[in-house]
Amino acid sequence: MLLKKGIPYSYLFGIIKVEIAYVAIFMILFFSFHNFFASEYSIPLAIPGVLGTSISLILGFRTSQAYSRWWEARIVWGAIVNDSRALVRELACFTNVAEVKTPKSRIDEIVNLQIAWCHLLGQSLRKRIEPEYWESYLDQEQKERLEVHDNKPNLLLLMISEKIHLLKKGNHINYYHQVQMDWTVNRLSESMGKCERIKNTVFPTTYCMMVHIFIYAFIFVLPFGLAKTMGWEMYPLIFGVACIFFLIEKIGMQLQDPFENSGTDTPMTSLARTIERNVLQMTNREKIPAPITSDTFFIN
Repeated sequence: MLLKKGIPYSYLFGIIKVEIAYVAIFMILFFSFHNFFASEYSIPLAIPGVLGTSISLILGFRTSQAYSRWWEARIVWGAIVNDSRALVRELACFTNVAEVKTPKSRIDEIVNLQIAWCHLLGQSLRKRIEPEYWESYLDQEQKERLEVHDNKPNLLLLMISEKIHLLKKGNHINYYHQVQMDWTVNRLSESMGKCERIKNTVFPTTYCMMVHIFIYAFIFVLPFGLAKTMGWEMYPLIFGVACIFFLIEKIGMQLQDPFENSGTDTPMTSLARTIERNVLQMTNREKIPAPITSDTFFIN
């Protein structure tokens, strides 16, 4: 996720460097054509004006829809943070009032599974598994079970439910406590499903392609509309307009995929570490990992 720190211009121009190169080549060709072959050729300015207005409306709508996907992803992960804290809070409180004293190891097992689930969910969405974040929270048997499952976060939720069932079976929680904790696990499962829906639902590719082609068409006809009324100053103007249009388009393309490990990504690693720290502190663990910080302009 991009931070409020100064975003370097190299990042902004880096994401549109290919488009900038094409525009620069076209401007050189147009300069040669205009000055050496057909200096009087032009088109009415209304043509690029109408095209530019249409592109502005389409880009605005597309960016709005892309931001909606990004914001939904952030809302879902906010719910994951809340429900993870709620699950551990329920676990700590319900077992504390049970008739049968609950060994701390039983509580720690569920907390460890929840921490591993948060990290693995984010990594599976990015399709980049990094065991160093979660493997210390699982025993060998749990790791072996994970190896044969395609949807590893889903298996971890199953393990959590199994542990809750064992707590009920051992009279460490009562029936109502089990129902409440199962409901919290179900909410976590719903959030996981929402993340998978966003990840696997492709933003319409034909729409993206149409916008891209229209921007190039606009840049192509714009100098012919300005040729009669402007001199050399139209070249930096057209170049600036092209940069703005392509930059807005690229930002929209990044926002529409919030789980692709880009600068505008949902900060799932950072959020998972926040959950990890919170639930460890709630259960009085001694070793608390440091929060994830960033020295750059974005955080994962």
